[in-house]
Amino acid sequence: MLAGILASYARAALIDDEDINLGYTAEPDNSASTDNIALTVPGDTGQAVQLNYNFATTDSYSQLTKNFSRFNMGELARSDVALRFYARGSGSSNAVRVRLTDIDGDQLFKVVNGLTNNDAWASVSIPLSAFTLSALGNGKFDLFRVTQLEIAVEKTGGGSGALDIDGIGLFRTQASTGVSILLDGFEGGTGSVNQFGAGPDVFTQDVNASISAVYDTSAGNAAVGTTALKITYNAGTTAGVDNAGYFNSPNGANLTPATQLEFYAKASNDNEAFRLTFGSATSQYQVINIGGISKSWQKFTIPFNNFDQIVTSGAAGLTGFSYVTAFVMAFAPSISVGSGNLWLDDIRFTAPAASSGDFKTIDAMEEPVSPALTTWEAAYDVSSFASFSGVADGVSGRALRMTYSLSDGTYATMVRKFYVNASLADAIRFKYKTSGALTSGVAALNTFEFHVLDKDGTHYKRALTGFASTAGTWKTLVLPLKEFSQVSGDSSLDLRKLKEMRFTMLKSDGGKGILAVDQFEAVASPKLTQGATDRLIQSISTDNNPFSPNDDGVKDTVTFSYTLKEPCKVRLRIYGQDGQVVKEFSPADAIPAGAGSFAWDGKDSGNVRIRNGLYFFQLKADATGSGNKDKETNIVAVLR
Repeated sequence: MLAGILASYARAALIDDEDINLGYTAEPDNSASTDNIALTVPGDTGQAVQLNYNFATTDSYSQLTKNFSRFNMGELARSDVALRFYARGSGSSNAVRVRLTDIDGDQLFKVVNGLTNNDAWASVSIPLSAFTLSALGNGKFDLFRVTQLEIAVEKTGGGSGALDIDGIGLFRTQASTGVSILLDGFEGGTGSVNQFGAGPDVFTQDVNASISAVYDTSAGNAAVGTTALKITYNAGTTAGVDNAGYFNSPNGANLTPATQLEFYAKASNDNEAFRLTFGSATSQYQVINIGGISKSWQKFTIPFNNFDQIVTSGAAGLTGFSYVTAFVMAFAPSISVGSGNLWLDDIRFTAPAASSGDFKTIDAMEEPVSPALTTWEAAYDVSSFASFSGVADGVSGRALRMTYSLSDGTYATMVRKFYVNASLADAIRFKYKTSGALTSGVAALNTFEFHVLDKDGTHYKRALTGFASTAGTWKTLVLPLKEFSQVSGDSSLDLRKLKEMRFTMLKSDGGKGILAVDQFEAVASPKLTQGATDRLIQSISTDNNPFSPNDDGVKDTVTFSYTLKEPCKVRLRIYGQDGQVVKEFSPADAIPAGAGSFAWDGKDSGNVRIRNGLYFFQLKADATGSGNKDKETNIVAVLR
């Protein structure tokens, strides 16, 4: 059962904030349909990802799919960035091999010595230039799609030992004061060259398409200065993505000091969109669909990591921005409203000021380590052995320990495949907004489904009928995992290794519209105040859940915090999976309205420390005045 591997915790774990939304694709059931597309749009915070859907006669659904089985390390291509982790060891002097594998099998590896026999924490930093390429795929290592990280002990001194690893991430080796490179501010007048000395141009590739570009000096039609670019277009009728376009060249500029694109945009139609392509002399193309453009000026900030890369030679990474020859905006029926005006102003390539240090976590090694919850896997040859345990004295919080025995073998490896680990969550939460037809009409009441699949293809879903328009307003949706139903696969969804998530609109009333999502999180015990302010128990949460009652000073107790609407007699019971009560808190006196809490040290009613595992807790409240009753049940985990 799905509930059999759930454990709640007190904080939300960000799965995807959509600011770096590489990996989203739009998938209609009719593969010939071109009116379903994924776009980067302004989000509730930062950027979001949006599905534009249009149900044709033969369509039954359109969905936005995110594949989580790859990790974006594109920043590692920068000379001031390194892969960094902390290590300490107790054993003989053996070599440590760090290896990255990309989506088609190419590998980068680096051998590090002096770690396995050093019992003090050491910081290890490896820039891209220090890795060696092992061409086992297409020979072009794709930093944007790394599928696996391995840290292996390889036999040089032999014997047995333990290797502790903590804080794996990307590290900025030096501070940056920031970068701002102007492409075009459009202040020079129609036909003038940009800041790189290149002149703009327009093109069409459909007999029914048209496009023109002029510099607009009308009052109010500039976001910065006095002039903006005004593009008037008709996207034509041919299926495609480049029926009409505007071309502006950076003239071979090196944009790698920058990390993001910034510009201002507005349109004559709401939800305007276009496809943007950077072309490079290194045979790399960076492509993104940008939407959500409204009738008022908005500033767009698009990280370079957001672009999908098309690589025909060389290595994939931010090096694709090292010699940029083309900046192309394209309009087509599958992306744009159809026809209208689009204004652009102050196009820049920027990088915010940044301090040196860690800036992107790959794995904080904080997850409780048990056979049920760890994401890491052990690999070793026939005469070796390796196992995992958690240690409390990491560089920051917990760390992961691999205990190994090489014996007559040659290696023992800890492997991290890049799936989402939601094993400590009991709900999925995200921001969303919907609207009806892109230009006019009323939103159809279609059915929304959220699907989740693990690495083996086990498939669960949650459906919501009558999913109506939010009129362009961001809302929050919480989906408890216990409400999901199985679609296919084995009986258990492996929450440690979630590979794919889908946001699906099913055709009910039909029509066309948008679905945008942002701030996608795995959460524990959603507050009951969400739509439940009339309940006696207005909120309940747990702190340090899972907790580890082993007297090491780290998460030795769990706190159950609650809020009551009115004075109540309360009772908290904790049950084992056999349904027997292991601990009860039942104060004799009524608890006043407001906040209250119980702390549990992991001992049963006989003062005996309980075993690792999942336990159910139930908070019951009986109002002393109104006579109303309420209760709430959820899960707490013990993991030492």
